[in-house]
Amino acid sequence: MQKALLMHKFDYEYKNYLKHISSQNHVSDLTVQAYAKDLLLFRDFLIELDIIGGVTRNHIRKYLHYLSANKLSPKTVNRKLSSLRSFFRFLQEQKKIENNPLANIQSVKEPQVVPKFLQRQQVLNAVSQLDTTDETCLRDALIVLFLYGCGLRVSELVNLTIHNLDLYAGQIKVIGKRQKERIIPLPKSLFKQSQQWLKTRRSRQLKASLSMENL
Repeated sequence: MQKALLMHKFDYEYKNYLKHISSQNHVSDLTVQAYAKDLLLFRDFLIELDIIGGVTRNHIRKYLHYLSANKLSPKTVNRKLSSLRSFFRFLQEQKKIENNPLANIQSVKEPQVVPKFLQRQQVLNAVSQLDTTDETCLRDALIVLFLYGCGLRVSELVNLTIHNLDLYAGQIKVIGKRQKERIIPLPKSLFKQSQQWLKTRRSRQLKASLSMENL
């Protein structure tokens, strides 16, 4: 009976927590779903170990061992640990608990992975294979060069508009994470092809306009 009451209390606080993070503007639905999944796994662990009292640091250490024993990667373990940190911090802020069991619990050490990347000449060789007299190929070449030459994220590239490109100043304005704006110099390799793209685009728009007038 006592165990059932404690699990009911956990579920109640868990739902309140999810409502809280769902109301935050910077938290996506996918993030909320990930937190929910992580917390339910922890709840199942508590049930499996027949833990009916308050959660302690010793329980957290056992949980970390449980996750590692199930062959989860250090990165995944740390993400689940981050979910618990956020949850128990919320409980502490709401005066639901006095001590945070995650205090002084260190993240699992993750192996350093050296990212793989293309050399400059490899990128230029790939772009040179495209027929830039074709509008679609020219667009594809610009996509590759903007990503590589300007260091843009895919989301930043997708959100670029014609108004972000300033050929006179030789720069582009990028809106990044959390609407942060940054100005990036335009590499020489992009300048000529950007001019060609704008010329092709204007020509296509003019033809479309004339075609509409002749209807």
